[in-house]
Amino acid sequence: MKRTTNMKRVTKFPSVPVLVLSVLLVALSGLAGCGSKDTPVSAGEEAAKTLRVGVITVSDEPFDPALVNLDYVEQIQPLYDSLLNVDENGNYTPGLAEEWSLSEDRLTYTLKLREGVKFHDGSVLTSEDVKFTLEYYISDTSRQADAVLLKRFIASIDTPDAQTAVIHFTAPCTEFNYLLSEGSTGSGIIIPKAYFEKVGAEAFAQDPVGTGPFKLESFAAGDKIVYAANEDYWQGAPAYDKLILRQITDESTRIAELQAGNIDFAPIGAANASIFENSEDIVIETVDYSSSLAVFISGGYQDTGKATQNAGIRLALSAAIDRDALVDGIFEGQAKAAGAYGVFPFTPGYETERSVPAHDPEKAKALLAEANYPDAFEDPVVTLYDAPGRVYSTEVAQAIAGDWESVGIQVEIVSIDPITLGTEYTTNPANESFAGAAYLFDPPRKYSLHDAFGPFFPSNSYFGLIQGDDVLDKDVEALLSQNDAERATTVVEILDRIDASGVSIPLVYPSTNYAVSSKVKSWDSTVAAHYGNWFYHFELN
Repeated sequence: MKRTTNMKRVTKFPSVPVLVLSVLLVALSGLAGCGSKDTPVSAGEEAAKTLRVGVITVSDEPFDPALVNLDYVEQIQPLYDSLLNVDENGNYTPGLAEEWSLSEDRLTYTLKLREGVKFHDGSVLTSEDVKFTLEYYISDTSRQADAVLLKRFIASIDTPDAQTAVIHFTAPCTEFNYLLSEGSTGSGIIIPKAYFEKVGAEAFAQDPVGTGPFKLESFAAGDKIVYAANEDYWQGAPAYDKLILRQITDESTRIAELQAGNIDFAPIGAANASIFENSEDIVIETVDYSSSLAVFISGGYQDTGKATQNAGIRLALSAAIDRDALVDGIFEGQAKAAGAYGVFPFTPGYETERSVPAHDPEKAKALLAEANYPDAFEDPVVTLYDAPGRVYSTEVAQAIAGDWESVGIQVEIVSIDPITLGTEYTTNPANESFAGAAYLFDPPRKYSLHDAFGPFFPSNSYFGLIQGDDVLDKDVEALLSQNDAERATTVVEILDRIDASGVSIPLVYPSTNYAVSSKVKSWDSTVAAHYGNWFYHFELN
């Protein structure tokens, strides 16, 4: 049975704020590991009311939100809460903080914490935990994904009482709500000061304590995570006892496990959704606008003789891609061709009429000839890195490589593990071997425009796709202090400059299919494609 909707199966929990989730990021669609371990389910797990989720990869990373790889934050999210939440319309709502305010000069940000929230060890959340956590995230030992922005704006933090944290900024900022709502990067997650200082960073990563709806019961790196319900959760205990994330990398194995009743929920590629068309036990539910899939060009501004360091070649790569074929073929109509990277119809500055780059093989060939490709290039081969993990990653890589080859571009697809890829694309300037490489990038659905552009395009960014464009740098920085009306104009200017550079090539806005067993009584699909602790919103039969 199949339902292709923006469907909302509302849970029977008390009303709670929903954070913004991305394609379930890696908690569901993760980046690829080497295979399924297929660990048997124990008798105790069977006896408990258990939600069993088949994921593509279970992280090898620890559970410290300041250290975990960005791709795996969603897998540790059941342990934690964020200070603020974001609903499906992009509005900020209370989380661990009940109230928040920005001073008129935009230099002081005040948080009022919810009373009575307890960490898993029984200690009570206070403003000292907020101060400690944010200072930890901007410390030299932190690899927190938003650390650059946090460090730039946090001058100092005061704690006038147990429920109040006052953050003083180095410069005016209107984007701090977004940073404190970020469950996806972990920058809004708060950890307990006393416990962390008692056990130390290494022990905390292995035996974490949060305020979230689940506690860590066991962890087998690259295999399985078992969470137990937090009966003392401040929003009420989850409606089931255990949550199990199992690594099942191969889709055919995930399908077999669903059919055998061994897992209850898993991402499924569009091409395989029809397998469950007549099933009485499994339905396929589709959530639109999961993310923004693009090709990024690393170190395009460098000069190492790579073909992709020529703007004309990059524009030829875009013109050669048949986006409609991706939509109709790989995504079976469950995607929308993208005319821009990183913005969605609800984002200030999004233009519904912004045209999708035309599939124009002749234009691509002309651009290649104008650039004297391949003769003018020391290294004419375009290396396309594929870190398989999304249910469609490898198919998309193969399809666009075929489009490029059809116009005469030499292509090599290289499979790479996600941790290595993450290290490579966040190195600025790019390592010589990676400079000029292309890679699929699927950043999540964002509500912060600066977060959509800031890490990738300014000259001081850690991705460094564009360098030396002072106008672009100024525009991206302006997003941090502008209101929505001002941002709408600025975003159009930013997108025009990015498009002209060709360093990011928009592909599609993918939908995501989830196979859902009859064991799942209800879940809230409005959290799918939004960051948040979405496993709390499941109810089982």
